[in-house]
Amino acid sequence: MKSIKKFLTYSLFVFMSVTLSGCFGSFSLVRNLYEFNDSIGGDDVGGRFLKSVVFWVGGIVYSFAGLIDFTILNVIEFWTGANPISMAPGEVETQEVCYEGKTYLLTATQNRMHVQEIVSEGEGEEVALVFKPENRAWYAQSDCQEIKLAEQDRDNAEMAHFYHMDGTAVLKPI
Repeated sequence: MKSIKKFLTYSLFVFMSVTLSGCFGSFSLVRNLYEFNDSIGGDDVGGRFLKSVVFWVGGIVYSFAGLIDFTILNVIEFWTGANPISMAPGEVETQEVCYEGKTYLLTATQNRMHVQEIVSEGEGEEVALVFKPENRAWYAQSDCQEIKLAEQDRDNAEMAHFYHMDGTAVLKPI
């Protein structure tokens, strides 16, 4: 159990270090949201007005989508070359990554990133980063354990709960 927590801690550290390193991705979630907004109304004055109203009202949603793209999806895209949001159901991208002398196999599918340590004796420890749209939350899954990492606040879409390894949460603005 302690080994799993240590592995999750290191995985989160690697995840955050890559996130803060300035890798740039396609921002697929924000682009999908923009395309949805662009499909509303028409090209006449009334349609453009409706698009503008939806954009201003949905600004909170754009902020949250941008945060998820920036902190999670673009990092996954950086390491694997594919963004899970832009992937079709059933599509799989695999990439081997070396970090601090260890080799990891990253497997991205829609709404999921599976990380497996490759060791000479066989399979190493595994963790999966999973997005559950129905909960608007990201989870780390390992063996029979699931740890919530982040979740959009249900009462205030401008806020998100970020969870520590001990289960405590911090509510921060998005």
